[in-house]
Amino acid sequence: MQANAELDKATPALIAAEEALKTISSGDISVVRQLKHPPRLIRQIMDCVLILFGRQLNSPTNFDYELQGPSPSWELSIRMMIETNFLQNLQSFPRDRINDEQIELL
Repeated sequence: MQANAELDKATPALIAAEEALKTISSGDISVVRQLKHPPRLIRQIMDCVLILFGRQLNSPTNFDYELQGPSPSWELSIRMMIETNFLQNLQSFPRDRINDEQIELL
């Protein structure tokens, strides 16, 4: 019962996120990719995408004092965004396959 209540509470946010994802264009990806010094939030979001796609991150020993945590893997994110099927992979991501380790890392 508690799990169903939590699911019901989270469902509107999931639907909103799915709808927002549909509005992203390849041009939007290109704009983000060209940022030399992206805002902290964008770097963190892209690290989450790397985790969800099972990609490599920078070593956690690279500390970012601004973030008070591991340095974001921006260069690795750029390489991922350059891939021709990146947007399609985002839009068709199998969210049911997210595992416990990924959740913990996020």
